[in-house]
Amino acid sequence: MSSRTPTARTSSVCGTTAAISTCPEEEAALNRYVIDALTVLDHVTEGHAAVRRYAMEERLPLVTTRTLAV
Repeated sequence: MSSRTPTARTSSVCGTTAAISTCPEEEAALNRYVIDALTVLDHVTEGHAAVRRYAMEERLPLVTTRTLAV
């Protein structure tokens, strides 16, 4: 059992109110993720360009471990 004490918050998504239970470590990670996402808004198209340039077909045969692709 973990000694982490979850904190409860209330969130409204699509008009539905639900209790969200998170641990402090998870909340800190989510905060960092949101901050990172918001700081690159002026560069958002660069990610799409990188995905377009990535040659997946050439690299796919190099994957040697069992992989689930959905």
